Amino acid sequence: DGVESSISLLNYGGVDEPYLRDNGWGAAFKTYRLRIADFEANGSGIDLKNVTHVRFEFGAGHGISNGRLGFDDIEIIRR
Repeated sequence: DGVESSISLLNYGGVDEPYLRDNGWGAAFKTYRLRIADFEANGSGIDLKNVTHVRFEFGAGHGISNGRLGFDDIEIIRR
């Protein structure tokens, strides 16, 4: 229906910074569990039974302008 909702990863602890190792930079991997209900909490009126797109926004307009993120698995589950 054209309704959008977003949440900030900062509410879940943010993204860890890489750390320096003997042979270069190392990365810390982290699991985020985002509560689907949080997308409703901002009053957007989103219908979570009718989600057609999921978009991750990073960069200067949404946090910092440099860096890299890797995604291993994206999963939406119903409990």
